[in-house]
Amino acid sequence: MSPADYGKYVRVATDTDAGTTVHKDAPVYDPFAVCAELSDISDKLLNRQSANKTARTVAETKGAEPPTARSFELYNSAQLVACVGRDSWGLVGTAMNVLNSTWNDGAGKSACTISAFIGMHEHPNGEQHPTYVVTDNEGDHYAVSSGALKGSMTRNMAKKCKGTPRQA
Repeated sequence: MSPADYGKYVRVATDTDAGTTVHKDAPVYDPFAVCAELSDISDKLLNRQSANKTARTVAETKGAEPPTARSFELYNSAQLVACVGRDSWGLVGTAMNVLNSTWNDGAGKSACTISAFIGMHEHPNGEQHPTYVVTDNEGDHYAVSSGALKGSMTRNMAKKCKGTPRQA
């Protein structure tokens, strides 16, 4: 390798600023979803250990309501919807670029977080669909059907989401 080539490689390596920027497709974890998942794991472990001893529930043992009892007030609506738990698609807690046409806001996409799965929900048009609560960067919550979310997914993400989502 010539000294000029070596110098070129050193310059390329040292000029690159990777910084602390997160890759746009990197998952963002919702702390509530992580807590819900850890709670589910501990519930299974506790139920396995105490199956022969007593029939009391883990919620009674902890003295608190389960983390899946969170509720959200939908944007431009007085409607309060409750989270039913984790979904079979595993979307809760992930970041996603949702098409602006989902809320009739023109072209392009908006960065959002899938905050909760609320199961079957009746939308303003009267139709019922499996629905997620999507939170935008301003903190507003929207009820978005699974079909609308599937249209916003990347090809790889859509391959993982087969059938209709249900409570996991």
